[in-house]
Amino acid sequence: MRYTKLGLGLVSCLFVGVGLWALWIFSENWLPVSYVSYYLPCPEIFNMKLQYKGEKTFQAMTQLHYPQPKLLEQRPTKLLTLTPWLAPIISEGTFDPTLLHSIYQPLNLTIGLTVFAVGRYVHFIQHFLESAEAFFMQGYLVHYYVFTDNPAAIPRVPLGPGRLLSVIPILGYPRWEEISMRRMETISQLIAKRAHHEVNYLFCLDVDMVFRNSWGPETLGDMVAAIHPGYYAVPRQQFPYERRRVSTAFVDDNEGDFYYGGAVFGGRVAKVYEFTSGCHMAILTDKANGIMAAWQEESHLNRRFITHKPSKVLSPEYLWDDRKPQPPTLKLIRFSTLDKETSWLRG
Repeated sequence: MRYTKLGLGLVSCLFVGVGLWALWIFSENWLPVSYVSYYLPCPEIFNMKLQYKGEKTFQAMTQLHYPQPKLLEQRPTKLLTLTPWLAPIISEGTFDPTLLHSIYQPLNLTIGLTVFAVGRYVHFIQHFLESAEAFFMQGYLVHYYVFTDNPAAIPRVPLGPGRLLSVIPILGYPRWEEISMRRMETISQLIAKRAHHEVNYLFCLDVDMVFRNSWGPETLGDMVAAIHPGYYAVPRQQFPYERRRVSTAFVDDNEGDFYYGGAVFGGRVAKVYEFTSGCHMAILTDKANGIMAAWQEESHLNRRFITHKPSKVLSPEYLWDDRKPQPPTLKLIRFSTLDKETSWLRG
């Protein structure tokens, strides 16, 4: 009798989970955005193997095969400026900052920025915020959201007029992979609870980076991705996509446009909510199947950007790596990782 009840409970959980997943898909595609955080209804669901209408069917539905767009195609000394789906690729010289400021500044926009300062990464937050105050969205209202497991360690960096900082406590985790996997969930919850009525646009950036030059309204768009500095000049077969078919982040060898960095993404707050919630759903499915994608949330981000194309793409000048020499194709470095030894951070 006991096992019968347990079996009925598991079946009920499964039906509820599948029903909520179907409702999610329907609302994502046909209804206006609703800021309700998605959760699986009961923990037993994690002991079951979840599938999107069967793995083969799902992969066949999502595979898109076409020639790879190349950032340096045809002009090896000049960057591509437009994707095949007509999204602009932003780099120095492709926009007039004065004109853009005159268009966007009267709109009284508030730009949100999320950053995670967890564990030893809290040491980077002061440099991050100081550089953001110098270069990020100057002349606009800005709201920083700092997630941390150590609120007392967040320094009081002087902020300019119209710029706010909210310190949001979160749990710490012993493994950095677990922290990475929970970012999409945490950001979608922030938007659902408060950010959707506090900001117009939201960027999600890594804390172990600094702003080097102006980052302005040229980056605003429905959904914005940044090209990874390590893979902007290689064929997509060399991209570090998740290649295992059992993962929801799977990408075929003949799929993909650019390899996007997980350290930078953003857009209109409603679109970022849809994006992070969708990635979170895919991560939950992998977790239910006992799978962790090759590069955690970055793998899921890249998978989703294949089927949900970004409306604007940022060149690697918005996501550079200080360990690499600046190539002549990049006229300006705006945001870059610190040249550091990271083993002590992840140990």
